[in-house]
Amino acid sequence: MGTSDGALDLYRELEALHRAMLESGRSGDWEAAARSGERASAVVAQLAALGPLDALDPAARESLADTIRQTLKLVADLQALAGPVCAEWAGQLAAEVQRNKLNDRYGV
Repeated sequence: MGTSDGALDLYRELEALHRAMLESGRSGDWEAAARSGERASAVVAQLAALGPLDALDPAARESLADTIRQTLKLVADLQALAGPVCAEWAGQLAAEVQRNKLNDRYGV
């Protein structure tokens, strides 16, 4: 398998990982989403190590472009799904920090 084929496979894997993250998030399994995100980070590192993909033929370029567009849509959907959850967690964390401060200071 050449570098171009390997790169296309990695981009497809990245898309699949983002799809898995979104599906996990929709089902409320944020730990599974995080595990997929960790694997996605490793794939991104592999892609960065490949360098430019100048040798792709036109069909491969179009396939790559489609895969990247789909991945970006998945990322946007995931961000829209995770935004309210993250805001809720941030609020819970802030309330817990405040409770801890009060408890430390006043034993409340």
